[in-house]
Amino acid sequence: MKEFPPWYWRSLKLENRTGSEVFEKLFRHPGKIATLLESPYPTPQDQPQLSRYSICAGIPRIRQGHPQIWTPPVGKILPFLRYLISCRKERGRGGD
Repeated sequence: MKEFPPWYWRSLKLENRTGSEVFEKLFRHPGKIATLLESPYPTPQDQPQLSRYSICAGIPRIRQGHPQIWTPPVGKILPFLRYLISCRKERGRGGD
């Protein structure tokens, strides 16, 4: 199998694929994948290069037989993640 440099993956266009489809192909994992796709909001007018997206993925946690998936509003992802971490700490499970 040919090894690709890290920049190769960053430069690929999605071509109408979802982030989940991309990660499924990359990792060949048969289960569901939760993805987080975020871009800077609002994009600084003097730095348009910051309009890139960042993506994170992993297998969703299962609680009581249901995958834990949330869709926070645009611009509220980091505050929402902080909220989830604080809830976890309150339950005594740490968060860092």
